[in-house]
Amino acid sequence: MNESLRNKIDKDTEKADESELLFCQLVDRDGYTYLKATNEQNWNEHWDYTICKGGIVERIDVKSKKEATENGRTWVELQNVRGETGWLYSKKLDAIAFEKEDKFDFIKRVDLIPIVEEGLRKSDIEDEGFTIYYEKNGLKDYRRYCRKNWGRDDRVIKVPFADIDHLIYKTIYK
Repeated sequence: MNESLRNKIDKDTEKADESELLFCQLVDRDGYTYLKATNEQNWNEHWDYTICKGGIVERIDVKSKKEATENGRTWVELQNVRGETGWLYSKKLDAIAFEKEDKFDFIKRVDLIPIVEEGLRKSDIEDEGFTIYYEKNGLKDYRRYCRKNWGRDDRVIKVPFADIDHLIYKTIYK
C-alpha cells in the first residue's frame, strides 16, 4: 500500500473514531443503551453499534462527515474492499446514521435499496450499459466506482442526500 493511501485511511479512521465516540455520547444522552460491534461483526455484518430504546433494537452503521457528505452526497457501498457484499446489501444491518453538521440522520438500509437500484438503472441507460469507473474526478451520481488501482475490489456510488432525505426516520441532534 502506498504512503498516500495509508495516510488517507489513517485520517478517515481517526475521523470515524471521533464520530463514533460522539454518536455514543448522543445516544446515551437520549436514553438509548448501546453495544459496540466486534471487529468481525463490523467487517462481515457491516454494523458498528446495536442501540436499544423502548424495546426496539437496531444495528447501526455510523457514517462520519467526509468530503463527499460536505458536498451534499454520500458514498454507498455495493461491494466491500474484499469484493464481498457491501453494507447496502448486508442483511444484518438495520440502519445507517449519517453524520451531518448538527445531527445524525437515520435511514433504514432496506429503504435505500430501491432508490440506489433505480439510480443505477438510469446511469446504466445513460452510459449505454453496465460501467465501472476507476477515476473519481468528475464522477457523476450513481456511477459505480472501484479502487482496484489502489488494491481494493470495492464498488461504491455517490448518492445525493436530496434523493434520500425523505427516508430519514429518526434524528439525533448534537
